Amino acid sequence: MKKKFSFQKIAKANIQSKPLRSFFLLLMVFIFSLAVLTGSLFINALSDGVTKVSNRMGADIMIVPSGYKTNVEDVLLKGEPSTFYLPADTLEILRDKPGISKMTPQLYIATLSASCCSYPLQIIGIDTKTDFLVQPWLKETLPREMKDGEALVGHNIVGEAGEKIKFFGRELKIAGHLSKTGMGFDGTVFVNMNTAKELVLASESKGVQKAVDNSQVSVVMVKVKSGLDPIKVAGYISKNFSNRGIFAMASKSFVNDLADKLNMLAGFIKFSLGILWLMSIIILAMSFTTMINERKRELSALRILGATGQQLRRIVLLEAWQLSRVGSLVGTLVGLAVTVIMFPLMADKWSIPLPVPTWQTYVAYGIFTLIIGMLVGPLASLPAAWRVSKRDAYTSMRETD
Repeated sequence: MKKKFSFQKIAKANIQSKPLRSFFLLLMVFIFSLAVLTGSLFINALSDGVTKVSNRMGADIMIVPSGYKTNVEDVLLKGEPSTFYLPADTLEILRDKPGISKMTPQLYIATLSASCCSYPLQIIGIDTKTDFLVQPWLKETLPREMKDGEALVGHNIVGEAGEKIKFFGRELKIAGHLSKTGMGFDGTVFVNMNTAKELVLASESKGVQKAVDNSQVSVVMVKVKSGLDPIKVAGYISKNFSNRGIFAMASKSFVNDLADKLNMLAGFIKFSLGILWLMSIIILAMSFTTMINERKRELSALRILGATGQQLRRIVLLEAWQLSRVGSLVGTLVGLAVTVIMFPLMADKWSIPLPVPTWQTYVAYGIFTLIIGMLVGPLASLPAAWRVSKRDAYTSMRETD
């Protein structure tokens, strides 16, 4: 019984007959797929991170103590614990000032340790009566108002709803566990203002912090009136009240500075991916051309045996597709593993908002990379496949002699 002629089997046999050459081609597709997936996911995560920072910065202006601008940025982006206070009369100074629509205070408390963790944490106290930017986000986890003695903990903090957490000897009940943001909020504990002030008193009684006026807060978040430029309003506040220890920073300026830096990084990655794509196509095309030249006698023999130019082209494209299929699959799987492990580490190391993508994003980008990776080999081999299909058997045999 005659065996059915199979282009797939011929292509597979050709790949197996030259393992070193096949491994090199497979490695090129693997590197290409790995770079495309990790680079694309990184750019997506950077964009998502900037959007989340912008959304969390719902205030137009942040009023902070003079000289503490960097501390506030570190708290918001890196979650680095910090304690500082505005002058006690800050809210009175700002009240009824032109350009201010509404404002809400926040109290920042740094812990030395906690029952949940072996490292310091940041506690942020919010005024639930006046808050207009944190609560809408917190309500995704806790739809009701936070009570005294309750806490909402960031994604990186160990503890589930109903469990207890202790700060300065004071136990708090965990009311909810917040979703991951890729920002400093992941290592932050949120409480209402009454609880925050109790914790300040508890820290003072243990000698952790110096005694302060009970009316003092750390930051005042400000929303300006419609139509006004927050940067100009912030400039007015800083100019007129800097002698009172007050500095106003425009959130838009802060977010834009961050976005500019991250967009520069994303642009560099896009450029690198473009160069890698081009280099991969060129190297693979040269490799397939070399491979065809090495196999002139074999391909000529197939022509003599009756294979058409179209059939030879199909064999070459099948070889490229089989190698690309394996290379892109392995590259995609390794890329997914790398991003899951490395993104949180990179966010901590570089202090940038780099949230881990959702599983839907992983699936979408994984499928995209698989398709692109499977196509890169056949596309690169097209010139070589086209040339071999145009040669007649006699000419090919003469070239090999």
